[in-house]
Amino acid sequence: MRNRESSPTPKTPAKIAAAAPRQAYGYLAVIIATWAANWPMMRLALAHTEPMVFVSLRMAGSIAILTPILAALSCPFAAGPARAGFAPFSGSASSG
Repeated sequence: MRNRESSPTPKTPAKIAAAAPRQAYGYLAVIIATWAANWPMMRLALAHTEPMVFVSLRMAGSIAILTPILAALSCPFAAGPARAGFAPFSGSASSG
C-alpha cells in the first residue's frame, strides 16, 4: 500500500482554463448587479440630501469598505511615486 500525503490537488492548465471563465462570469455578474442597483439608490438618496454631501458620504463608505479588504489582501494603500500626481484627479473625475 502506498503512503499518500495530504496535499492540495495540483492545478493543471486545463483546470485553470476551465475555472477562469466561470470565475470571470461571477465577477461580471456582481459588477452588473452593483451597477444596476446604484442608479435607483442614488436617485432615492439625492431626493433627501445635497449632491456634494452624497458624494462625500459615498466616498467615506467606499473607504470604510475597501480599507479592510486591502489590508487583508496585503495590498499597498498608495499608488507609489510614479502615479502619485494622478491620484487627486482620479476621484474628482469620477464624481463630477
